[in-house]
Amino acid sequence: MDYLIEWGTSVGGIITAIATVAIACITWGIRKATDKPEIFVELRWEQLERSQWGPEYSISIYVKNVGQYIAHRIKFKKDSSFRAFGGRALEEIDFLNNGIDALAPEDERHERVVDGDRNLFRIGKKLLKKEDLQTNITVIYEGSIRRRRYRKTYLLDFGKSTSYNPFE
Repeated sequence: MDYLIEWGTSVGGIITAIATVAIACITWGIRKATDKPEIFVELRWEQLERSQWGPEYSISIYVKNVGQYIAHRIKFKKDSSFRAFGGRALEEIDFLNNGIDALAPEDERHERVVDGDRNLFRIGKKLLKKEDLQTNITVIYEGSIRRRRYRKTYLLDFGKSTSYNPFE
């Protein structure tokens, strides 16, 4: 009888050890799969105050870390001379030129690119070619845990926006 109790204790210990190793492996795998930051770049339309000619609008460029870990050494490759609706050239946007040292989860940077009234944007969309309203921007950054490098390219379309757009 004592033999069965000892055998049961030994088997129970082995099963506990195997289960612990399995849980550790699963946890490591989940962490490895989710340990990267995710940098997202978009344009947002915003309504400013009303002027004597009607409401004024701006288009801002937003860079946000939507991942779960800090992104480091964020750099941008872009057409520096690109200028939509006669607004600021991308080379004039500080964080696009100098990069961002680190961006924590849910943190963002943004800067206005174009300001104008409704007519500027309406007429501009009709007169400008699609290529004059679109540009690509590539973001390159490192993860915080394994320093792995990531790269993603976004199309910035100043004729459309993922946020409020009074002309769509």
